[in-house]
Amino acid sequence: MVGNLKIWSLAILFIAGTLVGVNRGMLASAQGCISNNPNDIDGDSIPNDWELNGMDVNNDSMVDLDLKAMGFSPVHKDLALEGDAMTYHYPPRNTDDNLVKSFATTVSDSACNPDGTKGINLHFTMADADEIPHQDSITLYENINGTWQATWSGFDELKDKWFGNASERSSDNYANILDAKRKIFHYVIFGHTWQNQPNSGISHGIGGMDFLVTLGDDSWPKARVGPNEYHSVGTPSIQEGTLMHEFGHNLGLGHGGGDYVNNKPNYFSIMNYELQLPIKVDNRPLDYSQCSVSTINESKLVERNGIGQSCPPELLMFIDCPPYISSLVSAGWPIDFTGDGDTDDANVTADLNCDNETTVLNGYDDWAHIRYITSPGNEGLGLRGTSAATSETPSTEMGLNLTEIYNGSLLGEQFNEPTFEDIKQQAGKKVDALAIAINKTEEATPPESVPESITGGLAGTSLNGMPQMVEQGNVNKSSVNDTYARVLGTENASSLTNDTSLQKNSTKGLILSDNIDGAINSTEGLLSTMDSAIGGSSHDDLLTKPNDQIKIGSLVGSTIESFKSISCTYSDCSAVNQTGNSTAN
Repeated sequence: MVGNLKIWSLAILFIAGTLVGVNRGMLASAQGCISNNPNDIDGDSIPNDWELNGMDVNNDSMVDLDLKAMGFSPVHKDLALEGDAMTYHYPPRNTDDNLVKSFATTVSDSACNPDGTKGINLHFTMADADEIPHQDSITLYENINGTWQATWSGFDELKDKWFGNASERSSDNYANILDAKRKIFHYVIFGHTWQNQPNSGISHGIGGMDFLVTLGDDSWPKARVGPNEYHSVGTPSIQEGTLMHEFGHNLGLGHGGGDYVNNKPNYFSIMNYELQLPIKVDNRPLDYSQCSVSTINESKLVERNGIGQSCPPELLMFIDCPPYISSLVSAGWPIDFTGDGDTDDANVTADLNCDNETTVLNGYDDWAHIRYITSPGNEGLGLRGTSAATSETPSTEMGLNLTEIYNGSLLGEQFNEPTFEDIKQQAGKKVDALAIAINKTEEATPPESVPESITGGLAGTSLNGMPQMVEQGNVNKSSVNDTYARVLGTENASSLTNDTSLQKNSTKGLILSDNIDGAINSTEGLLSTMDSAIGGSSHDDLLTKPNDQIKIGSLVGSTIESFKSISCTYSDCSAVNQTGNSTAN
């Protein structure tokens, strides 16, 4: 059997080298990246013949879609995505470029190719001259005989009219051209809302060909789309994070990779709500998980093991569940899960993903399990859901009863993608983390007059309950009240928790009341008091130890960047039209 497999592998190498003229030495060195399907040696679910000779869907010996001319290759993985946008909702500058770059530059071992290189060529095209007329909502669910069902009728109506570019649709051969494209192209519409919901987007199933990015609800950040006109579109980071997240669902990924367990600290992927947007981890990569991080048993945590090592190493994760709350942690490092000041404990029990359960959390290698195409038109080719890196095809349902989810309610909680209210809550937790970090600093113990929480009493953490670790003379305590007052926006800090108007002036209160720019200004004010080298004067530094200034200052800086990623004042939210010009011009 082993001998037969070797002969078969060599046969594939010979066919590949003969068909495409690729250096056989290069192919031989990449044998582990060659699919076991001789009709699709790069494992991207697109037949070699289509990528070499084009697609002839009606068998009339005429090419309907010339994939080779479009840059497709039988020895390098290709993905195809086409998009259309409603008026005002064309994605901001660089959104599509950043997505293409994420696929092309991934260094995951699972994204290797017969040509000896890594990465996936994502052919992402936005319509060159089309603009879907604006409509407030797209119908996805309909009540049929008293039961809500996912018909996607409104989406399909738009796709039937706008899929393909204007030139293709005007061709005498348009039916065959679009039939060919439907077999390999995923399709996204950048729209206003679906079903009048405020959610950021939705995919047509786990493993599908269609999805939506919908950031038009009034709650999302607004961009100027005319001289005196604004429209909700979301910031570039919100756009690109949502785009890649929903595309991931199309490619067969759940919120936990191979399952729907969300917020796992050992799952470093854009599919994880903790990392979909750069709110809690401001420098998170726009990437799917590159390896399966070690399994975590929440009932038997070992502090010296932390959350396991990530790929690439030492990526950051945010954990905000009791008893270990509101803190950035680094993969590959020990973690004090109990909060007792050491990392020596074993058999610790803690709910790390905030689901009110202590279970086993599995890591997942996203790139190894991508399902490139799930089009029914490819079933007969034996290509559906294949991967060169693995013969395993994940379950479409991810262990879920999709019919039950769709029919049980209009939205179905498993598909309730984040709203801007969810994002604000995430940002508020970043402020909580800052409060905790400042008060765990061994030299910084606020005086009794400091309020309960710098977060305005809104789900904050008590400062007075922190361990007393004062190092005499290391803090100018007269400046502490001033510092916290700047964060709170009031000098009358003692009455903060009893006065709703004062709560709104705290950093967290500003976030929750949609004053993102005010929260940025408040946090920048805090940064200037961390260290005279950053701003202010040395006599009123809140922290005087250099290491603490660097540590807390870094967290303050990270918080500022997180807030800026959801503010159109600090991000170029201007939508662009099909010619690349700002619609605000």
